[in-house]
Amino acid sequence: NEDFSSSLSDIDIVLHVAARAHVLKENENDPLSTYRKINTHASIHLAEEAAKNGVKRFIFISSIKVNGETTKDHTKFTYDQEPNPQDDYALSKLEAERGIKEVCLRTGMEFIIIRLPLVYGEGVKANFQSLISIVKKGIPLPFYNLRNKRSFLSIENLISILYLCLTKEEVKNITLLASDDRDLSTSELVEIIGKVADKKVLNFYFPPILILFFSKLLSKESLYQRLYGNLQVDIEYTKITLAWKPNRNIEDFIKDSVR
Repeated sequence: NEDFSSSLSDIDIVLHVAARAHVLKENENDPLSTYRKINTHASIHLAEEAAKNGVKRFIFISSIKVNGETTKDHTKFTYDQEPNPQDDYALSKLEAERGIKEVCLRTGMEFIIIRLPLVYGEGVKANFQSLISIVKKGIPLPFYNLRNKRSFLSIENLISILYLCLTKEEVKNITLLASDDRDLSTSELVEIIGKVADKKVLNFYFPPILILFFSKLLSKESLYQRLYGNLQVDIEYTKITLAWKPNRNIEDFIKDSVR
């Protein structure tokens, strides 16, 4: 319910990045209510405050999880497909998107919604950081010959997208997807991490079906999907709309994460 008038005075654009995310150990009795309070209701309230104070454009950072958790072989998530959130976090982000759109359409404030996959770079946290730590320690990994494909986004490519969303006046009232436009298997990812960390990666073969079985026993199926499943993002619409081409020098970007 905060009054943001003093913060929003003489502001043209709001770039809303804050959210409740990366909760690896959930302590809330009602996680959905907590996600909604922070990710949905607070975001919509900020949009209302922005419109009330004459802000021209509201840029909202959302998540590719709004589209779903996994893609089938040889298919990719697109900007215009029906949303399919699978957890409380993704649902709260979708509800925020819809609420922000309603505010903007009612008040005339422009909106840009950007759905992101995993973002990495210097200071990366959560599962990406854990994977780097495991590779650096030389722990053997069961990813040999794994051929899944997943989209990622370097912080450098994200910043270049945000710059264009801030400066291109003709780009408005749209939903964009983002990625490095170079999808990797988990096996390829750990090999690159090992290369830039100067560590030999010990990949061995273990039947994925058995790993899935054990992950279900341990209630870690979501972690299995992030490591073994596909999550590919189609960014052709984003490239055309922004006249943007991502820097695909992934090895250098991952080096920043490892460092």
